[in-house]
Amino acid sequence: MYIAVLYRWLITLVPIAIAAGRGAADVAFTTAAVLFVIDQAVIEKNFKPFKEKWFMASMVFWVYLLIRNVFSDNIMSSMVHALPFIRYPLFALAFQKTLSEIKWQKRIFLVTTATVIFLALDSYFQFFIGIDVLGKHKIDYRLTGPLSKPVIGSVIATLCIPLVAYLAHDLTFIKRRVWLSIAIIALIWSIIFFTGERAPFLRMSAGIGLLTLLAIKTDLKKLGLLLVAAVIIPVALYQAFDSKDIIQRQFSSTIDTIQNFKQSVYGKLWISGTKIGIENPVFGTGLKHYQSYCQQNSVTDFCGDHPHNIYIELFTESGIVGLVLFLTMFYFIGATYYPLPDFAKNPVLTGVLIGILFTIFPFLSSMGFFQNSYAVPLWFMLGWGLSLKATKEEFKI
Repeated sequence: MYIAVLYRWLITLVPIAIAAGRGAADVAFTTAAVLFVIDQAVIEKNFKPFKEKWFMASMVFWVYLLIRNVFSDNIMSSMVHALPFIRYPLFALAFQKTLSEIKWQKRIFLVTTATVIFLALDSYFQFFIGIDVLGKHKIDYRLTGPLSKPVIGSVIATLCIPLVAYLAHDLTFIKRRVWLSIAIIALIWSIIFFTGERAPFLRMSAGIGLLTLLAIKTDLKKLGLLLVAAVIIPVALYQAFDSKDIIQRQFSSTIDTIQNFKQSVYGKLWISGTKIGIENPVFGTGLKHYQSYCQQNSVTDFCGDHPHNIYIELFTESGIVGLVLFLTMFYFIGATYYPLPDFAKNPVLTGVLIGILFTIFPFLSSMGFFQNSYAVPLWFMLGWGLSLKATKEEFKI
């Protein structure tokens, strides 16, 4: 009983752990997963939760990673990423099976909302002052918030969509908190813009666009106010602080990258990753071997840490077999969400699914699939979505 309460609270507080840093998030994820296994498998002797189709598919994917990477050139480098991967599906399973009660869903929503608002305000503070409230400095003109790397935009973009969806639902159907909702959405949107992270800004923009389509019955005047606010705030900040580097990166550089993709950094990474995958089509090079293989075989003149696309990364390092098993795992996860939620009745779940969709969207650059900064927010959202799908009561705040 006490173990169950402990890992439920650990799951609920993961957004705060994310804000605290990679180490705290990893500890929360791993501890919650281990306690869930102890509670269900050892104490309760309840193995039914582990028979979920999507979880069994994730086990097959994990076992494949373990077997494949025993034969890697650098076994330790590969196993450091392959072995602990199982904590992510276990965390999501614990989320799904033990936090579907509406009281826990409200707690999760409020904790996530508070975390998103803190991260946004902290990043604004860093944008204005040059240092965040915890003493973290910008990296050149890129914002980090309380994190050690400039990935704060990606974290906010993944976690904020449920809140944005809930506020958009208020604007559309309930027509309350109009100015507060518009202000929060516009401020989140603009701070993601000012992080200098292009893919998260595109994800956030696409998410708001999709929510607008779902809320087609919305009051056009309010929608116009939202769009005007979302434009005015970044422009005003730009004028105040002359942020030419960010403007250039978010617009000029993005357009140039799309127009000259093959010659761009991302183009070279995607092409080199694809070439390496074709040279090692069945089983890949082994996890964390993209860079070393690229450099040793002179595949391209630019070899990064990873291909910056999770599908190319998996094809390159785990081959067609690994990529197919990964897609199978996500097929079963996706099947669990059907039928898809009605935005009017379940805006938070709709927001979670939109957040997941644009996080794994194949035509956007991404961090490494096994990197904590990418995996923790993604699997938190996956687990949240699965638990919301199992919630029977109507979600209201």
